[in-house]
Amino acid sequence: MKEKHLKSLFIKSLHAGHIDGNDLFSTEDSDIEIKIKDEGYFRNFDLVVAIIKRRNDSDIQFDSTDSYDNYVNIIDWISFFPVELKSDYDVLDDRLPNQILNAILTFGRAILVLDKNHCERAKLKGILT
Repeated sequence: MKEKHLKSLFIKSLHAGHIDGNDLFSTEDSDIEIKIKDEGYFRNFDLVVAIIKRRNDSDIQFDSTDSYDNYVNIIDWISFFPVELKSDYDVLDDRLPNQILNAILTFGRAILVLDKNHCERAKLKGILT
């Protein structure tokens, strides 16, 4: 499977809710919006997914002590998920741990998507348990 096809499949599955164990990207709530950037964060990751959770109390009120809190906490409404995709044409080499570590240190999390062949090889080598 080519990387372009793997990206497309991941994005479609994400929007359709077809990813098993998906607690992070739930789109059942109408106040949640998903934005996806291809080759995001200075081209360090194949995708960067942003989950925006809108809140009803987000209207900034002027001359209010709550307005500052609402403005500062706006960053809490957005969660970023860096995604690294490995297709048939990619090699799992020493760069992958650095990419995953960079994602964790930058965003606090990382998502690795392997195609079927890479997943089978990783299981055989005992990398995935």
